[in-house]
Amino acid sequence: MQGTLGNIGMAAPRLRIRILEADYYALCDLLPDEERLPPNYFEWLLRNVKENKRIVALDGTINEVVVTSAGFTAYCATSGERPSYAMLEAHAADKSTRNDKT
Repeated sequence: MQGTLGNIGMAAPRLRIRILEADYYALCDLLPDEERLPPNYFEWLLRNVKENKRIVALDGTINEVVVTSAGFTAYCATSGERPSYAMLEAHAADKSTRNDKT
């Protein structure tokens, strides 16, 4: 069959980390020098909402994954890695691929 590829090249949804206020400060304690986690939850939330809106405005889609301090701590322990923002992103990606809602 000949023709164009059309929408086959559409971008995958952008993975975005979602942190609930109840877990935010515990994650900040795990990642104390991480500049992507400002000292105030609402500052982080505002940045996150603005970035999500920017992505959607560019016709992108997002896959927002909720991460918890307990889940992140367990993920780091299981992987044998120290907590870092890269590990937080890896944890979110792992949850996304497993469709883990916890």
